[in-house]
Amino acid sequence: MLPTVITEMENVSDRQFMADLYENYHRLMYRTAAKCVPDRDEQDEAVQDALVRLIAKVSLLRGLDRRKDQSYVLYPLSQEILSRLLLPVGAMGQCGVLVLVFCVGQAMACTFSIFAVSAIQQRTPEHMTGKVMACVSTISMCAQPVGQLAYGLWFDASPGWLVLGVSGAVICLLGMGAKELFKKW
Repeated sequence: MLPTVITEMENVSDRQFMADLYENYHRLMYRTAAKCVPDRDEQDEAVQDALVRLIAKVSLLRGLDRRKDQSYVLYPLSQEILSRLLLPVGAMGQCGVLVLVFCVGQAMACTFSIFAVSAIQQRTPEHMTGKVMACVSTISMCAQPVGQLAYGLWFDASPGWLVLGVSGAVICLLGMGAKELFKKW
């Protein structure tokens, strides 16, 4: 029996293509899901979600090499299963983890900000402190939306791992460059 997500497709040609693809690979998809997710309902859900991803790219799938269908079919399934395995604590648990990580990140950013502001104030002549702090504050406030815009464009143009990898490397280099500043405290 075909899944509802396929039978409800409006385009008859696309529906037939996906039905053939499903008939050829549904056993493989379920076997792959069963290796990672023991519960049958979760296996069904993972396969359904993978089918939804495949249906969204049906025009692309039609033009690909038919000898490599298996890898195209299993890729969205593996991504779906990975998303369940990486943090298998349910939606509320995932939300809680995200909030916790955000709070820890904010605490670390505030700590760095305190050190940076203290260092700037100590190195600035007393009669210039107000002007310098106003300038630093203005520049940092203006940099935030510019940074968000740049990251948004970069994420659209590049794979996420590249953006995060380069950003992480730059942050590490900046941290190593600022270690002299932190040694004084």
